[in-house]
Amino acid sequence: MTYIKIVTILLIITIAQGCTSDQVNEPPPEAPVENEDTNLNNESKNENNVNPPYHFTNFDLEVDYGVNESYEVSYENEADGMEVDIEDRLNGQSLNGDAAFKQVESKFKELSFDQNTPDQEVISEILNVFELDENYSKFELEVKFEDGTEKKYDQTK
Repeated sequence: MTYIKIVTILLIITIAQGCTSDQVNEPPPEAPVENEDTNLNNESKNENNVNPPYHFTNFDLEVDYGVNESYEVSYENEADGMEVDIEDRLNGQSLNGDAAFKQVESKFKELSFDQNTPDQEVISEILNVFELDENYSKFELEVKFEDGTEKKYDQTK
């Protein structure tokens, strides 16, 4: 009897995890996609005259304010799909998949920085667009731009 209960519990947990996927069901076609051959990705967009709304394929943000107080966004758009996750411990909110993408899409479109923008300008822009307090203890951002360039922005106060 105990075996049946354990199997049932594991089955329920597996089903529940499947329902809370980070996968975005209908990502916008103009969003840059990480691809093994980034030149092919860029050429195909240029041929179609598609101007992407933002210029990165991966975006991992974590801003810490103290013990158990942080704001995190994880965005990844690869050939096999787009995944988005938000963990907002400042407001007690956790979103993933379509709901998370809906919340960050407009913010991503407001971002204008690129791989040549000075670090402090990038940090200020992120804080402003995401409406986050400047009194953080740690700021970490990892971005992979559509041309394959990867940048890290770290600042501890």
